[in-house]
Amino acid sequence: MSQGKNFYDAFNTASRQHVNKHPFVFRYCIGDTEFTVDVLDSDKFTTLFSKINVINKALAQGEGVNMETLSQYASRFAAKLGPALQNLKIIEVDEVNRKILLKSTKSLNEHGRISSYEVVMTSQGAIDITRYRCDRNAKRHEVVPFAVTKETLQLFIQHLCDLSCWPTV
Repeated sequence: MSQGKNFYDAFNTASRQHVNKHPFVFRYCIGDTEFTVDVLDSDKFTTLFSKINVINKALAQGEGVNMETLSQYASRFAAKLGPALQNLKIIEVDEVNRKILLKSTKSLNEHGRISSYEVVMTSQGAIDITRYRCDRNAKRHEVVPFAVTKETLQLFIQHLCDLSCWPTV
């Protein structure tokens, strides 16, 4: 059985156990990589998240990876998960803080508000996935939940698991 299938099954079990007890935090480990999912709500068809974090504990305790390796990893991440997150693209490479920012290139316009995904990756093995909404008139930038169907969630989890093997160069 694949790691993604195990993760998805464990997530579904946790969702059933937390019926009427939302929100809840779901944690799952694959080797040195820990996934933390902040779940606002979940039903038979969709799940509503506020944030997804991935951390590689071994990299977090060491020196991490170099920026070239992180850039290659970010490109693979964008290619694999980009379609599920409105086509991610590397927007900024911060050499000083050893971080990369990916942002969706196809933003959703909802009543004068633009929603997009941002992914921050660090050389220390951290990935934060968040959805933001910006009101053009008020110039506010706020975190908003994102909903995915169970089928998209399963595909998303499988891709995250495939990418959970961080480069160690």
